[in-house]
Amino acid sequence: AGSLFVACVWAVHPMACESVAWVAERNNVLAFFFGLLSLRCYVMGRSIVGGVLPSTLFFILALLSKPFAVAWTPIFVVLELLGGRDRLAGSPAAAPSGGMRPVAVRLIPILLVAIGITALGLSGYREVYRLPPGGTWFNALLTDLGLFARYILNTFAPFWLSTFYGTDEIRSI
Repeated sequence: AGSLFVACVWAVHPMACESVAWVAERNNVLAFFFGLLSLRCYVMGRSIVGGVLPSTLFFILALLSKPFAVAWTPIFVVLELLGGRDRLAGSPAAAPSGGMRPVAVRLIPILLVAIGITALGLSGYREVYRLPPGGTWFNALLTDLGLFARYILNTFAPFWLSTFYGTDEIRSI
């Protein structure tokens, strides 16, 4: 009942429309879609061809849609730590163990892809260095705190929504 309520509130909340209403935000929907397909293939497939390969390919597509899809990685890790596919099916023999289970080897391709895309993204930041808003990291933090407060306010009281949230750089307290 609680999950249904949260889903209904999210569906009608004005801030949730961005991903489906703006063509520039379709990357969120694509990353989520391919992430879910990756998770489904990972859980449902038992073999390398039926599970690991399609799961890794869908994970790569999710990362190509939006690099932040690397956040799916902890879900795969926690799934294995909790017992994997067999535990989800209710098999009592799949209790979590202290050692490395053979099935956890299925994580290796996904972890390698996640590490690779993270390294690639971080190397891009090293190549293009620009000053943060306001000139220093402290001023950038002050500016970001103001933006964060605005998003929190819009989440709970979505009366002042806009298509553009311009902000001035905060240069001092």
